[in-house]
Amino acid sequence: MAAARVRQSPHSTKNHNLIVAVTFVTEVGDASRFESPRQLWDISVWFPASAQPGETVRRGGITKAGNGRVRHMLVESAWTYRHSPKVGKAKLYRLEQASPKVCEIAWKAQSRLTARYRMLSARGKRTTVVCTAIARELVGFMWAVARKARGSDGHSPAVVPPPPMRVAPNFTRLDPIKGLKRFFEIKALSELLKSLIKVAIVGGSGVLIGMFLFNTAIWAPLCGDACVLRTGLHLFGAITLIGCATLILAGFVDLGISRALFRHDQRMTQTEFKREQKEEFGSPELRKGRKSFAHDLGDMPPQDLSSEAEPTFWLDSGTRLVGLYYGAGMTSAPVVLALLDGAARTQRVRAGFCVPIMTQSPLADEVFDPAVPGRYIQLRFFERVVQAMAA
Repeated sequence: MAAARVRQSPHSTKNHNLIVAVTFVTEVGDASRFESPRQLWDISVWFPASAQPGETVRRGGITKAGNGRVRHMLVESAWTYRHSPKVGKAKLYRLEQASPKVCEIAWKAQSRLTARYRMLSARGKRTTVVCTAIARELVGFMWAVARKARGSDGHSPAVVPPPPMRVAPNFTRLDPIKGLKRFFEIKALSELLKSLIKVAIVGGSGVLIGMFLFNTAIWAPLCGDACVLRTGLHLFGAITLIGCATLILAGFVDLGISRALFRHDQRMTQTEFKREQKEEFGSPELRKGRKSFAHDLGDMPPQDLSSEAEPTFWLDSGTRLVGLYYGAGMTSAPVVLALLDGAARTQRVRAGFCVPIMTQSPLADEVFDPAVPGRYIQLRFFERVVQAMAA
């Protein structure tokens, strides 16, 4: 019966592994013998400082006069409730062996305690205070689980062992077609290419060492002891130098192939690129519609522009004169009202200007050719014209 309570009672709540469950049952005993979770809290775990003036009871701060081992386990368990409520694979196996009432209490404990942990942390409470509050409520849920596991008749229900699992061989991974496909994957081919290049580099280094040092090594013993020592040092230095160069070259080749493989794995597909462009700049159809609307708007004449309107700004290039009109709240963009060149320009210049004018401006020649009197300026000239008018 004690083993059943160990598996079912405290082991069903979050972060209560076998050590926590055994510690709780060993130190506290049968938690269902207490009449209320407050009694379990006051007697076995923490002793709150209290005073009894008459018939009232005033409870003070929490003391550490209770069971230290249980208190340590509860605080460590309360610390894990800072995470979101969930059930892992190992805990799911334990919950499958418990009764539905125990599972319901365990999930209710997770939901309430995680929400309370976040609420107390948001209020600026210290972590120790938050964990103590969570541990205090956790004792209540453990008491409720112990009562449900013991049963209404005061006896622990019989624990039915789970049915034995049938172990059958799994042949899904023994697929020769998938194995052959893995041989021709890009990663496998890249590893093969790196191995072949390294073998070629090492083989070439061996050939170089043999070509330059074989003849010297053969005739070195005929020179005497001094010649052998000098030849040995020369041979050792050459081998070391060629070996270092071989390792560096092989490292650069390995790095280049690995970077190319990484870029290939991390590159976006055409569908992902279109999705990213759509999320960043909007739908292509919508952008195309906006451009078409802006182009059509530039070709449309202003609706509220009267026939007696006069230019409010002039652009003069020296040979051509462009008169523009802009009224705040009346037109959305500058409107071309006058295009003068030759004698007409000279006559208008002699008459003088009562509005701002920008002289010797090459922008006037650019606007003059495609402009249509009574229409908005083209969109490509909008920013430059506005800057000229604001200068």
